Amino acid sequence: MDAVRRSLVGLHWFVGLGAIGGGIAALVDPSGRAVGLDASVLERGPFADFLIPGLFLVIVLGVGNLVAGALLLSRHR
Repeated sequence: MDAVRRSLVGLHWFVGLGAIGGGIAALVDPSGRAVGLDASVLERGPFADFLIPGLFLVIVLGVGNLVAGALLLSRHR
């Protein structure tokens, strides 16, 4: 596997695992205190707490990046 593909796989997995970790923290405590945030940062946005952003982190950014990394690996083989 060439260096570019290895780098992309590593980057996808790094971002995916980080997003899943942050998303789970937001789902466990939607107030934001678990990740050091206050819900007041969401005052001007469409969300009252971090539940929906946490779901987005886990599903779209987390799982999406892990799948993209796996597809890059499988395409090489």
